[in-house]
Amino acid sequence: MLVNYGNKINFSTIDYPGKISTVIFLAGCHVRCPRCHNKQFWDMKNYKDIKEIYEIIDNVDKKYVNAIVISGGEPLEQPKQIIEIAKYARSKNFKVGLHTSGEGPLADIIEYFDYILLNTIRE
Repeated sequence: MLVNYGNKINFSTIDYPGKISTVIFLAGCHVRCPRCHNKQFWDMKNYKDIKEIYEIIDNVDKKYVNAIVISGGEPLEQPKQIIEIAKYARSKNFKVGLHTSGEGPLADIIEYFDYILLNTIRE
């Protein structure tokens, strides 16, 4: 399975309340919020095998990090991929968060996440 991958942040204290997280940014976004701080991912095409995303999770320093956050771009553009990433992260005993505009199949994926941040600000 291919994932349109953007980038990652190894340590974040602001992306999951009360947790230190690794943030995995997925590329691609059709929403294009005017105040987006990740515009570089909107049109990016950087497909990787999902196993490369699993390797990112496997290499997280579990001494400090206790959550994986999937952000974007718009992660809901890749619903099958984010479900698989979330399931894998949970199998490694991480809490799993999602940052999304909510424009996509949110109801279909909600059960796989412990925390969801909805960014619904539009102009």
